[in-house]
Amino acid sequence: MLEKDDFTITKRNLPHWKMKGATYFITANLMKGILTDVEQQIVYDHIKNGHPEHYELLAMTIMPDHFHLIFMTEKDLSAVMKSMKGIASRKINIRRGTTGTNWQDESY
Repeated sequence: MLEKDDFTITKRNLPHWKMKGATYFITANLMKGILTDVEQQIVYDHIKNGHPEHYELLAMTIMPDHFHLIFMTEKDLSAVMKSMKGIASRKINIRRGTTGTNWQDESY
């Protein structure tokens, strides 16, 4: 049986549903521009290799300006996405010689 704290709905610009142990379909968009083929591979490798501690990755596709994921997690969804996008941004920035975030703040 679901406990009160196991399911929450919050909203900033977009609604965000969270449920402990749920399977999520997530889309994250770049703030601007596109990823090169090499940068898409960096994001792919990071998400694929980063998952055992934080999420169980079921499927993903990396596009030039966004990515889609299907995964399950017992951890806080916001924290997982913040870490995933933050580390991916850092790796892209190292390659580009830039700083700052590359992803839109919210994910779908």
